[in-house]
Amino acid sequence: MEMRIAKSTINVLYTCKVHKITLRRTFEQVKTYSMGNPYPRLVKVEYLENGKVLNTHNMLPSTICPTCKPSDIPHGMIPKPIKGRIVEHHACDSRCLNATGSNCDCACGGENHGKSHQVVYSVES
Repeated sequence: MEMRIAKSTINVLYTCKVHKITLRRTFEQVKTYSMGNPYPRLVKVEYLENGKVLNTHNMLPSTICPTCKPSDIPHGMIPKPIKGRIVEHHACDSRCLNATGSNCDCACGGENHGKSHQVVYSVES
């Protein structure tokens, strides 16, 4: 059976509802399809960060709020993939860079959306 792979970059904003903290992470999303008849079938979705596989199923990797204590509920942060739409006449400015919502309608098309909240996790081998 022939397999095809599709790669894309996905930016995700995570929000802690308790502490109102927003973090932005960037992943490489790798989708593997089985090329059967009559349509391709999605077999696996992987999320990579810094070249390291984090998840091999169709769920975004989790993130823990840096301010929450283990006794806090909820402890995890809610992921919101950024949905960008290029709107040429809306200049990308500090509203976009500091955004905490997931929709972007400006000249960057989501590329800079929430970038002031960007975090990079180092993953040890």
